[in-house]
Amino acid sequence: MSEHGIIKVPPRVVRATFASLGFAGLPELSTVQLVIRADASGFRLRSFGAYLHLVDRFYGRQDTRGLRSYAQRPWDQLELSEIRLGSIELVVSAGLDFVSQHHLVLTWILLRGIPHAGRAISQAIGHFASAYHDYEAGRLARAQRKGLEDTSSQEGVRRALRATVREFLETDPHFRDMDPGRRAELARLLAEAYLAEDEQLRAAREFAQTHVHSVALRLDGNELP
Repeated sequence: MSEHGIIKVPPRVVRATFASLGFAGLPELSTVQLVIRADASGFRLRSFGAYLHLVDRFYGRQDTRGLRSYAQRPWDQLELSEIRLGSIELVVSAGLDFVSQHHLVLTWILLRGIPHAGRAISQAIGHFASAYHDYEAGRLARAQRKGLEDTSSQEGVRRALRATVREFLETDPHFRDMDPGRRAELARLLAEAYLAEDEQLRAAREFAQTHVHSVALRLDGNELP
């Protein structure tokens, strides 16, 4: 991710991502849709809104002009193309250009990893908060204090998150056979995206874990669960 918070995916990772989804090269797709199915009852509006906001921000961070520019261009922003009631089914369609299609594919991957990433961030932050409390209370030895002072909690969260995202990709049926080097690059990109949205991610995690049944991808009408 750049200094401006843009998710910049190298072409080699784009090719490896689509190879993991069953394409020999960069596909020419007519339709790419993100399909979110969720329980329609008993959810908090705040967590539901946070989840939808996170979908939009994950997509917007892939804009080469940056998230702020994306937010100022309504004509380029994601739109819901369908809402089906009962259980809620939200359908988001990408444009016909390959760039917006790949952005939606990466957004799908990011959404699949929310339960894992949200848990990792919460656990890591909790660990460092506890360590800092011990430090303040004077219960750490001098050497431990120095180690704590020299260790950035942000770096600790980043390391924990990268490890969790790598594990998520290694066990996900769509990416476990991906080239290990490309998968590691993808894991770093996802981890940086989650960190950039850590507050929003924690707010959206409740809805993702308790109400979202599935986040699927439709490529030319064929659904990947």
